[in-house]
Amino acid sequence: MPACQCTDNYDIVLHVGAPKTGSSAIQLFLLDNRHALEKNGFYYPDHGKDANGVSGGQSFLGRALLDGNFNDAEKYLKQSIEKARNLDKCLLISAESLYSQSQEICNLVASKRVKIVLFYREPLESMYSSYNQIVKRHLYNGTFQEYCESILVGKATEFTYSEINNWSERFGKENVCVLGYDDSVFKDKSIEKVFLAALGLASSNFEDFEFIGKRVNSGYTRSALELKRLLNTVLTSDDSDLDKTIDVCLQEYSDKNPVNDRSSGISEITSKTRLGLVEKFRESKNYIRNNLMTTHAEGFLQSSSEKFMRDQENETLNPGYRVSLAFAAASAFNKNTELVSLLRARIENNLENNPRSFRLLFLAHIFGIDVFERKESLKKVELKTRVDIMVSEKSGLPDVLREAAVILEQMNEIDMALKLIDRAALLRPEGPYIRKMQDRLKLSIERGDN
Repeated sequence: MPACQCTDNYDIVLHVGAPKTGSSAIQLFLLDNRHALEKNGFYYPDHGKDANGVSGGQSFLGRALLDGNFNDAEKYLKQSIEKARNLDKCLLISAESLYSQSQEICNLVASKRVKIVLFYREPLESMYSSYNQIVKRHLYNGTFQEYCESILVGKATEFTYSEINNWSERFGKENVCVLGYDDSVFKDKSIEKVFLAALGLASSNFEDFEFIGKRVNSGYTRSALELKRLLNTVLTSDDSDLDKTIDVCLQEYSDKNPVNDRSSGISEITSKTRLGLVEKFRESKNYIRNNLMTTHAEGFLQSSSEKFMRDQENETLNPGYRVSLAFAAASAFNKNTELVSLLRARIENNLENNPRSFRLLFLAHIFGIDVFERKESLKKVELKTRVDIMVSEKSGLPDVLREAAVILEQMNEIDMALKLIDRAALLRPEGPYIRKMQDRLKLSIERGDN
């Protein structure tokens, strides 16, 4: 592990992520161990956390910079530095929101001695974790395949060496500690201990700290993630409180659920997409490993392709892998009948406006809404559509005959429907829909379906 005597050599240590590299766990650990940090030479400003233990650390600083409020960011940092100086400590800041703002931070701390600490994660792992996050917290309702396709055509700087290189160039490579986010390492040494070592603490000092080992902001299970993706269809940006309630329920369900409902995401994308992603990030991974990383385990970023191939095979072949979404919903929301009632009402209201939506019909099935009760209203909608076509000035006699035949077919009056469509075929012999319907009705009569 890197040994940097931060308390002697630096005024500030900034932990800036990268996103989806265990920052929430690190921030909760630092928050719970503020006194131990002070004992070991660091001042870590207080911050809040949500019901799942997620906080964002000193995210105010990053948000202020992102919003262009440089004065607010400068004021917050100046006050924090002053508090640390009064305690004769090194200021420790943790916020993923700073990750893409190396230039702004450089301007803020130009006269200070600053150490940067960050983790880098295998891009394909990071992508699935990021996808999980935007479904959980940002109402994204696309599939992982769709998300990956957008990554393939974009710059995707959050997964490349670009941002890390910016930190290295602006603060000096010797002042940027880049660690591997590597599960093979964390099995023997927790990410909290890896982080403390990066601060320059000896393992003998670890006894000052309390290590709970609780998973923080962990990803949803596959069933919970798919359920939330579908629910995002009926949620809006005005539903922040409702969204938080859903998140708490699904996170609790996921944390208690067996590991065999987990996914790396690799089986949810095509081989072509996977190979495209591997190729897209190959250069970045090699550059980071060979030029920017302070420390990493043997094989880190080198054997991921083989690992993902195994993941794909395991997730595809495991017959008991997929958990019923109805079971997931019942398990996650069983203690919150008010939430279930609200979601059912939301789904039903959306169905009124979009009765043919597969996602809405699937959600109705999951939440036990009898879609067949809507059959009559759906028929009325369809009948009105047919009649509107028949009376339209743009419709000719073949169109009228075709729509009337459709109505008769739905009434199971196959013989009469065929008479009308035969007449329509004589008037418009090249009409593809008319011919297709004519063939279908003839086959139905031959089979005796009527």
